[in-house]
Amino acid sequence: MAAAEIGSFPPGVKRFFLLGAPIIALIIYWILPNTYTDIHNQVLPFNPHAKACLAVVVWMVLWWLFEPVPIPVTSLLPIPLFPLLGIAKPAQAMAPYASGTIFLFMGGFILAIAVQRWRLDKRIALTTLKLVGTKAPAIVAVSSWRAVCFPCGYPTRQPRP
Repeated sequence: MAAAEIGSFPPGVKRFFLLGAPIIALIIYWILPNTYTDIHNQVLPFNPHAKACLAVVVWMVLWWLFEPVPIPVTSLLPIPLFPLLGIAKPAQAMAPYASGTIFLFMGGFILAIAVQRWRLDKRIALTTLKLVGTKAPAIVAVSSWRAVCFPCGYPTRQPRP
């Protein structure tokens, strides 16, 4: 018996949800009522933009779950859909993607990919072994020194107080 990979679905299921998720989202939009009753029994209108936002959420959840496209592609769906559906202006839809934290992580991931691509991690490990030998305390000491001191050698662009 072959072990199933977690999160993997057969290609047919992925193909179905590639087009099925937007169709299901559209059906959800049309099924939702135009009014609803709140906890005080007042009948309130259901904003069409709120219905559209919920439909986009359903679309994204289905694409995240079944992965007919890569997850990063799914995460970009609000950028074109929110302005198109009148949920938010383009600047509002793109603002969460322009966070400084996002750029920090993205820069770190790009550096990690470059290190992995050029096998710099193996070069550093082999150089460390060549310099200090195979004794565990020496390897830990030199590795800790490199991890702490090497990044500190580069000036930051942060203004000093």
